[in-house]
Amino acid sequence: MNNSLLLLLAAVLVGCSESPPAGDALQSAPVPAPSQGDPTMTASNSAQPSKTKQQWYQQIKQQVGSAAADDVSQCRLAPLGHKPCGGPASYLVYSVRDLDEPALLAAIAQYNALDQAQQRASGLVSDCAIVPEPVVTLQNGVCVAMPAHLSANHLTE
Repeated sequence: MNNSLLLLLAAVLVGCSESPPAGDALQSAPVPAPSQGDPTMTASNSAQPSKTKQQWYQQIKQQVGSAAADDVSQCRLAPLGHKPCGGPASYLVYSVRDLDEPALLAAIAQYNALDQAQQRASGLVSDCAIVPEPVVTLQNGVCVAMPAHLSANHLTE
């Protein structure tokens, strides 16, 4: 995939003003960077100590790794982040090949809950645009996301 297509992909999938730090996207599916809002916002439950949104983001990023897969059937998509009007801020592409999927989904749920709570506490608003769900493909042994309108069969392995 060339750089201009990746930039187009990033622009289409983000759908909101939050974006990851430069060079810090997970598998071509944009991931909102934890905002610089209230640093005391944490998620807690009896099983784990409190973590900040940034810590959950880093854990998710580490768990996903390179999203390497042997077959597209190992590729998955999960909503990540929250838009103030509702719905996900973006989508995360990952591979189940080398991953504990329940642990990843639990971390994503914590991150999403913190994102939503932080937005409510801050009174944030958004453009209310719906972030379209991308199509997951396998390219060069890595799970990637692309806008549905660009997912012709000739673009996948």
